[in-house]
Amino acid sequence: MRVASCISNYLTEFNPDDDHTQPVCEVIYISNDTDKREFKEFYSQMIEETSWCTFKWADPVIALVKNELKLESLPKVIVFDKNLRIVTENGADDLINMEP
Repeated sequence: MRVASCISNYLTEFNPDDDHTQPVCEVIYISNDTDKREFKEFYSQMIEETSWCTFKWADPVIALVKNELKLESLPKVIVFDKNLRIVTENGADDLINMEP
């Protein structure tokens, strides 16, 4: 899957010192904003509360990821295992319905 390769490359670029031997949870925010101003405004607010990383505005990888993962509606949480295989495509519902 090309998406797995793109995500793996991105995470390596984002944190090149990580040896990826420890359990980790990375969140990559993929914008659906219609213009750069909207993206910057939303992401700047979000980054104050989270440590999510994101692709640069209008990065061509975004279209590839959206297409290959069939991202049509938001929010969408897709969980991958450490080998970047999809565990669930319903991560948002799984989190909402999780027992306390």
